[in-house]
Amino acid sequence: MEIKDRAIPINSIIVVIGANGFIGLETCEKLLQARYDNLFDEKWPGKFELIDVVDFEEDGAFDEAFKGAAGVVYVSMPIIFDPEPAKVVATTVRSTINTLEASCS
Repeated sequence: MEIKDRAIPINSIIVVIGANGFIGLETCEKLLQARYDNLFDEKWPGKFELIDVVDFEEDGAFDEAFKGAAGVVYVSMPIIFDPEPAKVVATTVRSTINTLEASCS
């Protein structure tokens, strides 16, 4: 796949949050085909680096992971087993906000 007028240069680092899921793996495949590097390292050794973010809700959780990245793809969803919808929504929103804030810094 050849992309013209790229917003992000070839061989740039793209962080894929949720790369271990189905959509994340497909996203990584497409990014590799488009000649981007990704921060994840299970299926494609040497092309990925695994970054473990323990708590997505913690302020600054992604700061270190995003250093040197030219782009971020967020295809993750926290797995929360709680009968209280408000708890699930609050966690999901806070995780997403942390990701967006870190990607802008």
